[in-house]
Amino acid sequence: MIQNNKLKALGALGAISFVLIFGLLYAMENQPDTTVDENNDKQENFQDQADFNKQDEQESDPQENENVPEEELLNDNDNENEFLANNNEDEPPQNSFDNNSIQNKRMATDQNNTNQSLNDMQNTFDTSASLPTTPQPTMPSTSTTEQTESEQASALAPTANQLSIKPKISDLSSLNAGSTHMANNRMPNIGLTENSRTEMANALQKLLADEYILYTKTLNFHWNVEGKHFGPLHALFNDQYEKLQSIIDNIAERIRAIGMFTHATMREFLSMSSLTEKVNDFPDDIRMLSILLADHESVIQTIRNANDFAAKINDGGSNNFLSGLLETHEKMAWMLRAHLNK
Repeated sequence: MIQNNKLKALGALGAISFVLIFGLLYAMENQPDTTVDENNDKQENFQDQADFNKQDEQESDPQENENVPEEELLNDNDNENEFLANNNEDEPPQNSFDNNSIQNKRMATDQNNTNQSLNDMQNTFDTSASLPTTPQPTMPSTSTTEQTESEQASALAPTANQLSIKPKISDLSSLNAGSTHMANNRMPNIGLTENSRTEMANALQKLLADEYILYTKTLNFHWNVEGKHFGPLHALFNDQYEKLQSIIDNIAERIRAIGMFTHATMREFLSMSSLTEKVNDFPDDIRMLSILLADHESVIQTIRNANDFAAKINDGGSNNFLSGLLETHEKMAWMLRAHLNK
């Protein structure tokens, strides 16, 4: 009977061992981080095995167990528990060892990958080092940068002497009769003396004043003409004031072309012009024609005088320009005269 009990005990122990091993393998595959729970289970299994062995010994020799004092049995139990605890502390759990091994392998693999990446980077740097590269400028400190920018700005900025261009004294001198001044920039080198250009500009300035007064009177008559000849005279005055407007612009630009400023205020026009006009005067159509004809004939005489001076100083440009104006005014005067003839 005792032999049978031992066989049963061994069978039970084998079954328990098989279950434990299978459970450990299953836990290792599915729950790799449950080391503490498995250690506790293993401790309980060791405790169950010790209790089972003790029970088996008691059953095999009950007489001996009866003769042993109770205190010794308690001491034996304490010794067995201490022994099991020591074994559990000294012997590392199998699952913990396996987990540490897996982690170590992963760490080793990561380290190998890192080393490989570093080697690849080093090879890339070595390859690029053999190629010609453009040196990168180093970033200076803030104070150095501000100093450099100040030096560059000082180098690029023009000096006071460069900014203040001092014209010649002759450029600023007052001119004669028409108060016409030369431009303050470089004097034109067109083969005419300064005095010749000044006098030519004065003659043109007087002609400009006459043209502007004549333009204003023609526009006034265009607006206010009446009578049985309103239609043709209104159209005639319109055509003539448009031509005069273009003539005014051309004379002003001719003055600038020979290096002088153009005076173009109404006060200056009235003071320089030889033509006159009346305020609050609304003449009839025949008188309008007579007034405009007289003004054109006066302008023609002014143009001839200016043209003679242009020929005298050998100013071919002004001479040709004035000859064209002379022809234009003579034609306009002819049209006015033709309307007055019966």
